[in-house]
Amino acid sequence: MSQVGSAKALTFILVAANPAPPAIDDNTWTVKVLDSSGSPLSNATLSIKTWMPDHGHGSPETPMATPNADATYDVQPLYLFMNGLWQITITAQAGAASDTATFSFCVGG
Repeated sequence: MSQVGSAKALTFILVAANPAPPAIDDNTWTVKVLDSSGSPLSNATLSIKTWMPDHGHGSPETPMATPNADATYDVQPLYLFMNGLWQITITAQAGAASDTATFSFCVGG
């Protein structure tokens, strides 16, 4: 699954999710960020925000992004503690390039 960033400068790819699809409790994602030429960014700083738009709150846990040797980033913990629509917003900064993308998932029954 991929999303072009809102500024159209970067592309965000959800490479793997554990569990898949996202579920209640701790989730771990592996994401890749591509620059405008399609090359992976291995030196980006990522920040992640969880949000439930229907309830007006995020998760009590703050997810962190850890870079991997293959130019991907592990994002954890994505603590999704309620059923409903969750928005996971990823912002990446690398040099002059900065962009944001949001992935939306309905969790639970």
